[in-house]
Amino acid sequence: RNGLRTLAIGAGAADALTLPYLPMQSDIKVGDQLVSSGLGGVFPAGYPVAEVVEVRRDGNSPLAQVRARAKGGIDRDRIVSFVWFDPSHPARPVDPDAVEGGDPKAVAIATAVPTATPTVTPTVTSTVAPARTSP
Repeated sequence: RNGLRTLAIGAGAADALTLPYLPMQSDIKVGDQLVSSGLGGVFPAGYPVAEVVEVRRDGNSPLAQVRARAKGGIDRDRIVSFVWFDPSHPARPVDPDAVEGGDPKAVAIATAVPTATPTVTPTVTSTVAPARTSP
């Protein structure tokens, strides 16, 4: 709708995504369609990814809390991608329980954050986003 760019991150459920890096004043609303940017050359620009289902703005936080529902049947795909965050890296997702201040009635949107690197290597092929294939 407006060309706004951000990252979508899995929220621990097959069809749930969060958009944790949008400033509070971002022009985003429920019903907005999220599409791929084409950056990276893996998927074409405009590939449907998700639809925004919730936008919360807390006056004491610089970021909006945005949830989206994935359009692809991620739980039905055979190819997945795992992204592990280094807990000591400054760009890691923030633990919502560690942040002080804000509206006490605001509800944080949970995001899954792995606490350690897995010791078993998955036997799946990696890709950046889900893609449907014909049987």
